[in-house]
Amino acid sequence: MANTVKTALTLGATVAAVGATAYALSSRSSNTAKTFFTASEIGQRIDNHSTSTDDDDGFDFVIVGGGTAAMVLANRLTERSDFKVLVIEAGKSGRGVSESRIPAAFSKLQRTQHDWSYWTLPQPGGNAMMFQLGAPEDYDQWAKMQKGADGADVWAYSVFKKYLQKFETFVPHPDVPCPVDERGRAGPVNTGYFGYFTDLGKAFISSCEAVGISHVHDVNTSKGTMGVTRTATYIDPQGKRVSTEAAYFTREVLRRPNLKVVCGAHVTKMRFDESNRTIGVELAESKDGPVYFVGARKEVILSYVHTWTLTLLAE
Repeated sequence: MANTVKTALTLGATVAAVGATAYALSSRSSNTAKTFFTASEIGQRIDNHSTSTDDDDGFDFVIVGGGTAAMVLANRLTERSDFKVLVIEAGKSGRGVSESRIPAAFSKLQRTQHDWSYWTLPQPGGNAMMFQLGAPEDYDQWAKMQKGADGADVWAYSVFKKYLQKFETFVPHPDVPCPVDERGRAGPVNTGYFGYFTDLGKAFISSCEAVGISHVHDVNTSKGTMGVTRTATYIDPQGKRVSTEAAYFTREVLRRPNLKVVCGAHVTKMRFDESNRTIGVELAESKDGPVYFVGARKEVILSYVHTWTLTLLAE
């Protein structure tokens, strides 16, 4: 057991060193057009003498929050060149944080400025970069629970499966012989079996087989989740963690002229017109700093922590 842990830590340190070097070099590419801006470069400053909301250079969509859903939305919306999209994120980009791409270094981000020092009560177990779609029966049950409501049938596994396949690129592993016909092949998110697999894990699978538990190589198909399996992960063949930013904000996406991102700014207020239609937001980079206005011609999309969303809507 001690030797297994020591080997895992040694391998993790090696992968971390190689990954950090590769990621640092890749992040220095000069081929990416400027996409990240400050609030002052994007917004119209509001002072004591002016509260103008002129929107000559506004956006079609303003997405508040730069998390998983926000990046997916920004990616998909800017596929249309006539949609101009702004993402406003209070935190920083992970492109310069090598620990966010090194699987063995994920704990270095916990309780730091990168996760706003959030924490919960201690809980047994964990789920770090594990890829699990869930049982097909669960999807079918969700469809039934909606009792024929409009769109309920889309939740059935037979229908929803195409969306699961659309978001992933499954990369087969030579040590895990499993069919790929039900897995995605061209999505933005790399999935596979590239996490470190210990001797203890191999022994556990063998023990389960010895007592009659089926060894299922892939539990992310229509055949279900029953059996013992090696855990699939959000780790690419190069050993790097597949973050949402890495998957959906690639260099090709960041080159799109209709996408802009502001980091390090908080939205302080939403603006509405006389008919209660949202027309934009106010944002600031510090509590006592200047406030800026950014217009939204079509929609403001709130995509961040729900308690903050309620607070913002109540302003």
